[in-house]
Amino acid sequence: MNKIVILLGENRTPGQSDSHKVAVLIKDRLHKKDADIQIDLVSLSGFRIDMCTGCESCRRTGECTIQDDLADLKKIVLDADHIMIVSPIYADHIPGVLKNFIDRISYWMPIMNLLGRTTSSIVVASSAGQIYASGYLERTFQRFGTIHVRSFEISVDTPPMLLEKHAAEMDMLTDDFVDKVSLSLTHDFPLEDLDEQFLSFNRYKEIYALPEAQDFFGNTWKTSPALQHNSFLDAFQCQRMKKMDVISKG
Repeated sequence: MNKIVILLGENRTPGQSDSHKVAVLIKDRLHKKDADIQIDLVSLSGFRIDMCTGCESCRRTGECTIQDDLADLKKIVLDADHIMIVSPIYADHIPGVLKNFIDRISYWMPIMNLLGRTTSSIVVASSAGQIYASGYLERTFQRFGTIHVRSFEISVDTPPMLLEKHAAEMDMLTDDFVDKVSLSLTHDFPLEDLDEQFLSFNRYKEIYALPEAQDFFGNTWKTSPALQHNSFLDAFQCQRMKKMDVISKG
């Protein structure tokens, strides 16, 4: 069974925000599209995620020394086939709790630790910042090794897209978003617009596949079967097939 995790990137109590309403709406639409997909809605408000201290233990060992709930959250993300980020906008950017999470897993970037997975993002705002934050999330998760299939910006005031008078437009945009996410879980998913991933893969390989690179990044590049390939696309497909084999056997 394919698994989607919807990460709600805010600290508010679930059920009290427009972002949560949108997350529930998308989850329901995805279930109607394919009842066999496992979809977990996970709010970061339920996890203690401390700020990164910059100690670089993760670079040396692949482990974070901070004792909080990050390990549980990482397991949820790594177990998913598709990761969807739903975030409000605070001061023209994503909330601090979501930025803490991204900062704490940033050591996944040089090893492209989310290879084989697809991602999407939804930003919900009553003011400016949607385009900036949406672009940030897309670029960030591309560098983690994912293929980002769709970004969706929702305004709650100009225009108020969650109001009934905009229901037809919202339905059309939501259906398109759900179709893209659903397609990304199939063998027919088109692999295109991968410039950011190709550049990142080649840059990281040039640095960390060298014999003298003996830290966690270097060791991972020398031992990971997917990273032995010479292009991002081959590495992505290798990891994707591995995950699909697990799904078919499960």
